[in-house]
Amino acid sequence: MNTDKRALTRRQAEAVWQILVDCCGASRNAADREGFVQIMSSRAAVAEWRFDASCGFSAVFRFPDMSLVNVSEQPTNKWVAMVVRANTELRYMVPAGIELLEPAGVRTAVARADDMALAFA
Repeated sequence: MNTDKRALTRRQAEAVWQILVDCCGASRNAADREGFVQIMSSRAAVAEWRFDASCGFSAVFRFPDMSLVNVSEQPTNKWVAMVVRANTELRYMVPAGIELLEPAGVRTAVARADDMALAFA
């Protein structure tokens, strides 16, 4: 569970899901997309969202880190490249200062200048 109670805006959550679809082959099912968007844009936003890609591998989207981590035991080079591409795309969202919703409804701009570490199991 996300203990700091921040959330993405609905538009940001939709953009993240599209990155997961375009870069990693996440489900194109409207119900899966809507479930992700609703959870990640609510006060109940989770810290990690695991998904299975169409190629058979799995990854975890981490929030509020805005990063994707491989959780497959034996990833291929192609899958690793897909995860790296997704992290690059996610990173484009962050330096501009994504606005995360705080519990009182106050918006806080968050930008990460440090390198995102990719952990591969």
